[in-house]
Amino acid sequence: MCWHLLQDKEKIIRIIEYLIYEQIEIKVRIEGEETKYSSRFFEIVPGSNRGDVSVSSDEVLELVMDKLAPERGNGLIQQFPKVGIELLANDYLCRCQAKYICATNTYPYHGLIMSFPEFLELEEKRREERATLESPEGISAVFDLVKGPGKDQSYELNVINYSDHGLALLVTETDLDLLQMLNPGDRIPEMVIFTELGLIHIDGIVRHKTRVEDGRYRDNYILGLESNTKIKAIINEVSNPC
Repeated sequence: MCWHLLQDKEKIIRIIEYLIYEQIEIKVRIEGEETKYSSRFFEIVPGSNRGDVSVSSDEVLELVMDKLAPERGNGLIQQFPKVGIELLANDYLCRCQAKYICATNTYPYHGLIMSFPEFLELEEKRREERATLESPEGISAVFDLVKGPGKDQSYELNVINYSDHGLALLVTETDLDLLQMLNPGDRIPEMVIFTELGLIHIDGIVRHKTRVEDGRYRDNYILGLESNTKIKAIINEVSNPC
């Protein structure tokens, strides 16, 4: 499973405000527990003052959430304050980490004060059916990035899957520096896709860079690209000329 990393505080605030407005249930994971405890967010508040707030992304924020159900979780969270939170927002499975600060009995909320998450991880949603390669060495992508005045760096990354207009490139330890050079929305021109029987020239737009949490590529990264070129059709045509 691949996840998008969202670190934009303004966007995280909007997502949590949506959860509060819709009163959407969240699930809380406590260390050492198989049970997922139910709760919901009540309010985003400033850390120094838990009264009414006009939310600004520049201030330290906290979350007020309902007490956990089953009740046993409210004792456990004090012993193991760092928790994982899972939620569903607009059909996206999201997860984050937060830390228990204290309980509150201040009207109108009787619940828990939690730290505001530094990031959200969103499960990747596929718009198009993807072809997954049994061997990542079967197809590779070669491109250059500018590292400084008059200095280009060439990269060759293996393709692990592709769709009509998308590519997933495997970024291993030797190429981690390119993750610092590329951000969502960046364009990679004149990329060459090498297959066993031919090559394809495309331009790509970076859509995400995601750490792989499990499976054969665990602890590596996926660089997700989108292109106007009909990648899947051309790769299939080149790979099966007859």
